[in-house]
Amino acid sequence: MDKKNKLRNFLEKCIIKANSISFFNKKIVPYLLCLDIGFFATILLSYCLMLHFDSEKAAYFVFSYIIIYLLYELIYQKIKAKLLHVYSRSYLQDIILFIIPCFIIFFKLSGVVYSLGFDVIGLIFPLIMTFVRIGCFLGGCCYGIVHSNGVHYPDFIFKAHRGKCRNFSPGKTPPHRVLPIQLYEATFHFLCFITLSFYFYIYHVTGNILFMYLMVYSGFRFCSDFYRTESVRPRIGIFSEAQVFSMVVFMVSVLILIVKHYDLFHL
Repeated sequence: MDKKNKLRNFLEKCIIKANSISFFNKKIVPYLLCLDIGFFATILLSYCLMLHFDSEKAAYFVFSYIIIYLLYELIYQKIKAKLLHVYSRSYLQDIILFIIPCFIIFFKLSGVVYSLGFDVIGLIFPLIMTFVRIGCFLGGCCYGIVHSNGVHYPDFIFKAHRGKCRNFSPGKTPPHRVLPIQLYEATFHFLCFITLSFYFYIYHVTGNILFMYLMVYSGFRFCSDFYRTESVRPRIGIFSEAQVFSMVVFMVSVLILIVKHYDLFHL
């Protein structure tokens, strides 16, 4: 058996085992488990960073992060589903339209310096998304195009989870092997986190990290969506909704970084 087949078989076994986990006879949803692991990892990360640079507000930052997370999961998602009939998470759109504005409000109310706050959440996003995209892979959502060397998803995992607090909907059952684009994106986010962490270690607080992350991720997302066909969101011509949104985010992020670099408005 060649290396490609061994890797493919290993990934398929991981999918089956992850979807067979139960706790006290209650089925564990792999996506939500990975999301929770990422959430707690980023709580620890944000607390350590804030403790080092602004110890007085470290606990406030973590508390606000938890509140924003709960508002996102318990209220924002339900409002979006009711008004727009969108029942899935839309990562880039959600962080731009809800999560980042919530953090900005918190920075304003608590007195957290914007440059520090932007750097911390700029590290939070790629770290939590590393885990989330692994969850997407194991859960059967956001998979890529049909590919002969891709993975085969078993039918039994494609059942929507409707919980009291959180929901998860996998994609449609793919009839053929599909490219595990989620793992490519997880790797990309992890590399982003490592690279931006080195940048933060060298230059300390600059306020650039969030916008650097949004710039590189939106560029990556625009390209990767050509290899991803499974999405509940509409397409606009040849582009997905995420690609159109990514183009806007990319241009705005570049503009902000240019303005900050040349200090055009004495930011």
